[in-house]
Amino acid sequence: MNLADVLLGTDISVPTEISTLNISGVSSDSRKILPGEIFIAIDGCHTSGAMYALEAENKGAALYIGEKYADSLHIPQLITRNARLTLAYVCANLSGNPQRRMKIIGVTGT
Repeated sequence: MNLADVLLGTDISVPTEISTLNISGVSSDSRKILPGEIFIAIDGCHTSGAMYALEAENKGAALYIGEKYADSLHIPQLITRNARLTLAYVCANLSGNPQRRMKIIGVTGT
C-alpha cells in the first residue's frame, strides 16, 4: 500500500517525493520490524522510542514516524503530535478499515 493511503486520517502531511513509497506493514517494536515496514516510535515511562530507530532501520524499516526526530537515520522521518494515535490510524488503514464494515447492535433490558 502506498504511504499516502497508509497515513490517511493522521496529522502528518506526506511529502510528494515519498507519497508513493510502498509500505508492507507497521510496528512499534524495533525487534519485530520487517523490510518495507514503518517503525513508529512510542515513548515509554523510562525510554524514548526514538532510541530504537537505528535498530529498526538496520532491520529494513522504510520509514520512521515519531514525536521527535531520531539521530543518524538514513530513512525518511515524519513527525506526528501523537504517535499512539498515528499507530492506530496506520493499523486500521493497512488492514482495510474493518471497523467501517462492522454492524453494532445493542440489546438492553432485564
